Amino acid sequence: MLLFINIIGLTLLAIFMLFLLNKHEKKTGDRLLVVIIIAFACYFLSEIWIQIDLNAWSFAFQSLFSFYILFPFILYALLLIDDEYKIKPVWWWLGSYDVVYTVFIISDLLILNDYTTAQIRELYEAPPLIYHIFYKGHMLYSIGVLIWYLRKLKVYQLKIRDYYSNIEQIRFEWLKYFSWSYLTVNSLSMAVFLPYNFGYIASIEIPFLVINAAFVLWLFYFIYHGIKQYTRANFQSQEKTTATEATKAEKYQSSSLSDNEMDGLYDQVKDLFETEQVFHNPELKIQHLAEMLNVTVHNISQTINSKSGKSFYDLVNLYRVEQFKELLCNPEKNRFTILALGFESGFNSKASMNRIFKQHVGQTPKEYKLAHA
Repeated sequence: MLLFINIIGLTLLAIFMLFLLNKHEKKTGDRLLVVIIIAFACYFLSEIWIQIDLNAWSFAFQSLFSFYILFPFILYALLLIDDEYKIKPVWWWLGSYDVVYTVFIISDLLILNDYTTAQIRELYEAPPLIYHIFYKGHMLYSIGVLIWYLRKLKVYQLKIRDYYSNIEQIRFEWLKYFSWSYLTVNSLSMAVFLPYNFGYIASIEIPFLVINAAFVLWLFYFIYHGIKQYTRANFQSQEKTTATEATKAEKYQSSSLSDNEMDGLYDQVKDLFETEQVFHNPELKIQHLAEMLNVTVHNISQTINSKSGKSFYDLVNLYRVEQFKELLCNPEKNRFTILALGFESGFNSKASMNRIFKQHVGQTPKEYKLAHA
């Protein structure tokens, strides 16, 4: 059974690797995905190897690559929410635990000791305290890093609402759920290995069976969204380049506006929405408004937040919802589908239209139309 699960994992990885290799213009995110695939593949191969021949090399291989999955994933996840879409040198500390363990395992198995096959099996099935410290420590370290990342992702998701009216492609909800699932896998590892360590589970294959099955499910989810949404990372890097350049340009230009100045600027913003109806542009960004009014992004963002009490994203979608409601109640528009009316109001997808409308109104567009027919 364990062999079957490992083969399924390798098959999924092979499919994803072929998909990535067929991509013509590979970016940093794609290369990190390749590293993640290789780390996973090495882990599953080591599981197969250790079942066939348990020796110092197979044990070291399996032990190391069970640690090496988190680091490339965290780099990839941080890259997706980085303003400049670049790997930061400060992120390398996240791999420090792996480096320490690598030095330990190589020294213990291949340099300082000459373990017999029986001793290697004992290390595998009943590891000494130092191994337990590393194993359980890595589980706790992984959980801590993932919680830290989820907080950064939440800050990022709030931040982009000040710059974009359409955030569906760059808010990475799937990454949030995926990170939570990875955190769950690490918690599950702790939960299933502790009963084995205390003798409540007889065979070590049982906890490995549970963990590897969870890894395969987690991997399937990751690959599915990787194939479905990897282009969003490219979209994001292109979109955020503009925002980053604008931020850098304004670093020494921006200053707080007086209340009277914000009143005047907010009147101009409302005129763009109510007269020009700029919210019809599904890809409207705050940068567009700044260019129209010849002001800085900082000043217009400050004005919208202060005077409306809303983010740019919320303000734009409020106007879209209000017009959408009018169109749904207009008898002359009955010949058009609800989706067509949503697009006319500035929404760019059925999913975002339904989600945003229900958040504002408490009903789906269809329910609202029926209630006001």
